Amino acid sequence: MKIRIFQFLLIIVLFSSCSDYLDVSPKANVKAEDLFKDESGFNDALVGVYTIMSTKSLYGDVLSYGYLDVLAQYYTSINNNEQHRFINAVEYDYDNITEENRIKPIWSDHYKAIANLNAILEFIDSDSSNFSEGVYEVFKGETLALRAYLHFNLLRLFAQAPVLGTDVKAIPYVDVYGNEPQPESTIAEVLAKIKSDLELARTLMQENDPYGPNYESIDEATVPRVLENRQFRMNYFAATALSAQVSLYEGNHEIALKYAQEIIGTADGVTTAPVSLFRFASISEDVLAGSEMIFGLSISKLSEYSDVYFGIDAASGQKTNFLAINSAVIDQIYTSSGGSVEVRGMNFFGASSGGLRPLAKFEKENERRMPQFRISELYLLAAEAESDITNALAYYNAFTANRGIEPQGNVSREELDVLINKEFQKEFIGEGKMFFFNKRKNSETIGILQDVDMVPENYTLPIPAAEYEFGNL
Repeated sequence: MKIRIFQFLLIIVLFSSCSDYLDVSPKANVKAEDLFKDESGFNDALVGVYTIMSTKSLYGDVLSYGYLDVLAQYYTSINNNEQHRFINAVEYDYDNITEENRIKPIWSDHYKAIANLNAILEFIDSDSSNFSEGVYEVFKGETLALRAYLHFNLLRLFAQAPVLGTDVKAIPYVDVYGNEPQPESTIAEVLAKIKSDLELARTLMQENDPYGPNYESIDEATVPRVLENRQFRMNYFAATALSAQVSLYEGNHEIALKYAQEIIGTADGVTTAPVSLFRFASISEDVLAGSEMIFGLSISKLSEYSDVYFGIDAASGQKTNFLAINSAVIDQIYTSSGGSVEVRGMNFFGASSGGLRPLAKFEKENERRMPQFRISELYLLAAEAESDITNALAYYNAFTANRGIEPQGNVSREELDVLINKEFQKEFIGEGKMFFFNKRKNSETIGILQDVDMVPENYTLPIPAAEYEFGNL
């Protein structure tokens, strides 16, 4: 595939707190050689990549609560509304012109970000003496892990699930700086390159990343400013969580568990990372469970973006943008075995409008986080990957204990997998994860009530036709 070299936007990052980057604005187009003079320039380039990722066409909307959760069949408000903007999406009519135009930026913006990452890697080895202690290693590792992450999501979107076979052409894995066409790699080849990038990334970041194994011994006062706020950057623990996901996706449960345990510990152990499971007693104050976030994007306009689907205006008129779930369905899904509605069911959704409740995870004006990896996902991953049913149950019950759900005991492997599926669906609504969860298993049914029949083709977005028409593939 031919990847154009995109000019970098010089980014100014203003930190007014230690929680996230608060304002990102373009200043000027600059040549790569001028940008990469020092660690500040490399940091600007990396933040530019996060800015691309945070747009509406990617993780600020489409690949989180928007399109991807529509494909997961969460929202019952679309049903029987022929004027709804997502009516073709819920039918998986990818050839419809509306869907084609929605899919094109997903492809092109990912590769735009990847091109920028490859430019960083092209220049970062030229003079490591330009960096403060540890910054070169962390930045290079971060860049490699981001490249792996973006390719992984492209693979999960535009190629069949590995469970159907891996010796088929998938996507180009672009790991060179330049504009020469890159051939499609097979699923197996892409997975191998992802794992290679992640292995090197983890090695590079291991010693000096404040969000890494040495986080307790690293003196915060000596941390360079460009290494602050690592929970909003692709950090060591995020690369490890990604490694667990990649291994599970390719069907290697043993290796997936090994990576997950590096963060959450053994079934009877304690968390080893600077994040912990969130007790939902205070969910009304922190719906996104901030203490669980391993890596998330800071999106300054997240409330504005999501309001298009979940706000008051969306719920009025013909409701062509409104994304919501039937109130009775929410009560059914989020009712505990004791008969009461879970705290998540009460707080994840807004007030009813005509019997429909919109998602409320992102309605607060000061809410800017879009989680990419949370520790809660690793507990459910470990429960699935662990072959010993006793240990698997321990991971599952550790998760549910923090959600106010009664512990399970004496269940079969098959019964536990059903429970994991149910919890995953309830927990990660709005975060763009359930479609991938079902795709990995090639699930025959999908949806909030598991009542939508699926065929493998529905799980795979078509590569934009222009890539073939213009000889890029």
